[in-house]
Amino acid sequence: MDKQTILDTAVKLAETRGYDNVLKRNIAAVLGCGMGTVNYHWGTMDALRTAIVHEAIRTGMRQIVMQAAARRDPVLHHKRLSPNMRVKLTALNVTL
Repeated sequence: MDKQTILDTAVKLAETRGYDNVLKRNIAAVLGCGMGTVNYHWGTMDALRTAIVHEAIRTGMRQIVMQAAARRDPVLHHKRLSPNMRVKLTALNVTL
């Protein structure tokens, strides 16, 4: 199991179950691994949520970005986003 596989699974869960319902135990269950594996690669849930939001912005998954924005997720603060990510947010028609 690698870090990218875990992130891909987390993004798929965010798409199907909603951003707020992505939990490490759900990811581990889908992948058939222990939570220790998810913790080893991602550490905190904040780190994983940051990666989910960045991936959603990068790939144009507006639904996930909007859910994170509604949650007032700190990863969406402009100070934490690169100029490229800000441009992509604008292209997704997401205002914060």
